[in-house]
Amino acid sequence: MSNRRAATLFMLLFCIGYLCAFAPGFPVLKYYPVAHTWSLRETHEGPAMKWFGKLLVAGVLGMVGALVGLVIEKRYRSKDDPRALVDYLAWALVFATLVVTAVRELVLWL
Repeated sequence: MSNRRAATLFMLLFCIGYLCAFAPGFPVLKYYPVAHTWSLRETHEGPAMKWFGKLLVAGVLGMVGALVGLVIEKRYRSKDDPRALVDYLAWALVFATLVVTAVRELVLWL
């Protein structure tokens, strides 16, 4: 049994979730290392680490995609189903996510 559709949906939704986490005003879980606390709001002074929250959003959305893909694979097994276009779009979204993330981080750090 191939889990190709599950992997593709995981990849697509993970990237969408990661890009959404960069949107201004999107509620992301933050870790405050000085206070050793987690929060959704800007409640503490000092630096906040948002990367864990961004990965949490992307991971949860990706897992939902993987589960949906597994259900689709199990229910609709077709040997002649052409999925090349969906696979190419998924890889294009991964590449776009990498580019957007790299450009954003470069702009922030320079």
